Amino acid sequence: MPRVFIIHDQPRRNKVSGEFESWRNFRPAGEFGELVTVIPSIRTSNDPNAELVKIQETLSDYREDDYLLLVGSGEFLAFAGAIAARATGGPIRWLYYDKKNDRYFPSPRIDVYSDADKPR
Repeated sequence: MPRVFIIHDQPRRNKVSGEFESWRNFRPAGEFGELVTVIPSIRTSNDPNAELVKIQETLSDYREDDYLLLVGSGEFLAFAGAIAARATGGPIRWLYYDKKNDRYFPSPRIDVYSDADKPR
């Protein structure tokens, strides 16, 4: 079964409870596979290295039939794309959200490496 990797959910503080909670509904993305949160909730420190290690560990077995859900901090998204491409030798897919239709759509599979650039 394919997986949908939610890169970085950025919750907001609930004004009533004071707790952080997600303000996005990712459930419709489950139509494309098992939902896997890579970086949950808020950052644990100002040093991004811990989160980058978490992204690397979580996406190390990314497969061509998986998807990236590109939400969150830009540095995390860039690193996730690079790790996913390295795991597959180039091909990656992602989901994008169509607000008008309130649903996610898949991207075409993109190979980020030319044959000359493929990692060895």
